[in-house]
Amino acid sequence: MTYETKKYTTGFTSGALLYKEAIFAVDSIQDVKAFLLGKEGLDADILPINSEGSRKRIKIELEKRLQALNDYELIELFKIHDETNRKLILFYAACKLYALLADFMLEVVLYKWNNIDLEISNDDFQNFLYKKMALHDELLKLSEISRYKLSQVALKMLKQLGMIDKGQLKKKVFNESVLKAILKNGDTWFLKTLFLKDHELKELT
Repeated sequence: MTYETKKYTTGFTSGALLYKEAIFAVDSIQDVKAFLLGKEGLDADILPINSEGSRKRIKIELEKRLQALNDYELIELFKIHDETNRKLILFYAACKLYALLADFMLEVVLYKWNNIDLEISNDDFQNFLYKKMALHDELLKLSEISRYKLSQVALKMLKQLGMIDKGQLKKKVFNESVLKAILKNGDTWFLKTLFLKDHELKELT
């Protein structure tokens, strides 16, 4: 699964997983179904951020990511699970929203893991961006600073998730109920980027 025909957006530099902010955001949702339909928004004032401008920016980003899940069950699972699985749900949301991030996971991270090449750095994301520029003119507009920041944030997400440790890729164990909810959405591709083997995927069905 790749997004060659879809334009890439790069808004995930607003923040990595935004874990602490997401806890407040999800707890404040009164009606999950209304929220997913865009009929209820998050309250920026509940976010633990001092700057008003930053609060509004993070509020908008969290709304987009959480609504990209388009899944009532995953929002409810976020409320009851531990930090590890909450972070997984947030990373899944980011990959659903940002095709650039999803393709990086599929084409670079998963490829490296399958080839027992565990070392990963900002250079891997930078090289991925350069290759994508041939197909995505929108990436040509990015400054060198923006490209570097994208690589920093993408890898920071994986570090926060626990899939990068000391510069090397690492397989994490996640809760079966969360993995099954993702699988139910038809996003087997995402589970593969978590380094699940075929027999592990089969056991989830």
